[in-house]
Amino acid sequence: MSGQISDSFIFKGKEYSLINMSGDGLATPEYFGMHATTMNTACYRGYVATYEITETGIFLSGFTLRELNNNYQPIGGIMPVKDDPEQTPSILDGDRVIGWSLTYKTKLGHYGCPVYSGIHITIPFTGMLRLADGLIEKYYIHMGFQKASAFKTVIDITFNKGQITTIQNRSKEMRQIRGSFKKKYDSGDYRTTIAEAFSQDMTII
Repeated sequence: MSGQISDSFIFKGKEYSLINMSGDGLATPEYFGMHATTMNTACYRGYVATYEITETGIFLSGFTLRELNNNYQPIGGIMPVKDDPEQTPSILDGDRVIGWSLTYKTKLGHYGCPVYSGIHITIPFTGMLRLADGLIEKYYIHMGFQKASAFKTVIDITFNKGQITTIQNRSKEMRQIRGSFKKKYDSGDYRTTIAEAFSQDMTII
């Protein structure tokens, strides 16, 4: 198995990985009348999104998708372009995800799947997003999404209909519990950890 590719958010000129969330309203294939199927072992859900957060809201700027029935629909009037997998680097090296230097900063188009780029769609998300940067390699897990306690920088941003209401820096707190999920993951209690590894619930850190 592999660590899963998470959605990316550009905020104040920095790129972060989505680690946890509560609420709804982020883009999904169904949001645009499509259905995803597994892309590869690093993307079981079959799609990856890139967003930008500005003072005026959240905007979807990129979307990579493997559509179940090859039934691609326009997003914001734009159709996807399929990259040639022979011209783009592999993202897998055994069970280790590469291309991000373990920070999940890969650019869209490294999957051999159609890519929507140049889109700019308002996303009226209400809820909280936990974003992180600076994955510490020794706390990387080989299955599911990486957890907040494995990152150097962690911030919680709360939104109301796409507008920022609060920002909280959680980095110090995560430093105090550094690697806590990795320890649980390595404990061998697979009935619990498999479900939690693939979850992005706010309580799992």
